[in-house]
Amino acid sequence: MRITLDGNPCDCPQATTVGEAVESACQTAHQQGRIVVQVDVDGRTLDAVELGDPDMTGATAETVDLTSLEPRQVLAASLDLGLHAIEAANEQFAAAAHALQSGSAPDATAPLQEGLQLWQTLDEHVLREAVPTILHTMMEPADAEEFEGLVKSLHAELASMHGALTTGDPSSLGDALLYEFPETAARWRTFFERCAVAVRESGTGGTEASS
Repeated sequence: MRITLDGNPCDCPQATTVGEAVESACQTAHQQGRIVVQVDVDGRTLDAVELGDPDMTGATAETVDLTSLEPRQVLAASLDLGLHAIEAANEQFAAAAHALQSGSAPDATAPLQEGLQLWQTLDEHVLREAVPTILHTMMEPADAEEFEGLVKSLHAELASMHGALTTGDPSSLGDALLYEFPETAARWRTFFERCAVAVRESGTGGTEASS
């Protein structure tokens, strides 16, 4: 079984299964201060479910290739994901709003749900993981206070959307989607861009936040 980490051969003589190969290579990456972000087995990228499947981890393979990033790169990638999610959610919400305003409420359901799902994913993987790390290590206390305020506002607006959807108030929901929520998205975009600057500066000798 050929095992590589970032394209380089990984010396894992004790590894006889996919799971053992992944574990050994992850330890090597950790020793180098890096985080594994992708695992390919025989040329196919595994998802999180497969990585936890005993049938997969207990199997053998011709090749197990792992890709890793520096922690700073992982944070930057998370922020980039967040920015793209915001833009995609805005497009979905705008489509839903136009459908509501034209009297085609059924046509608003799919884009509205897609937009809400994008924000839920962003909340789970960026707001709860990447951003707190950035705030704690690279930014100032005032930024953390702003973040808390943005999160409270976001959750309140999403709850309001769910409420309008449940009560069947298409007019209020359409206005929120088309006029109110884009302002919230813009504030988040600006905040993420500041976080991205902090991450970049941390990799070029920028000053870290006070602890």
